[in-house]
Amino acid sequence: QWLVSANLTTLSAMLYACCFINFAGLIANYNVDHSLQMRGTGLPVDISYLAELGPQAIPALDRLAAGGGNRVSCSETFDCAETVRASLASRLWADSANWRNWTYRNLRLMRYLVANPLPPASIADER
Repeated sequence: QWLVSANLTTLSAMLYACCFINFAGLIANYNVDHSLQMRGTGLPVDISYLAELGPQAIPALDRLAAGGGNRVSCSETFDCAETVRASLASRLWADSANWRNWTYRNLRLMRYLVANPLPPASIADER
């Protein structure tokens, strides 16, 4: 009985702690940080997978669009990253219209989008 209650307590604590972790953002950041486009080694970023992660991948897509200094000659990937970012941002804003979809994580992401309306690469290209 002690072992079962200890395991249930541990499971409950772990599930509660996981509520505060942004897994989609962590995965997107890891994939972008260890990609061919950012490091010069490794695998190219799978933009469609980042899109499946949802709007929480927007900051990672912005870093991908900025290039990190090791751009590979694949402009389609960066154009695609900006297109996916715009699509995810519009999805986030559309979902925020319903008060039932409000989360603190989405609020922080909306504040990020207000502070960074365009991806860094687009801003650099305008200058």
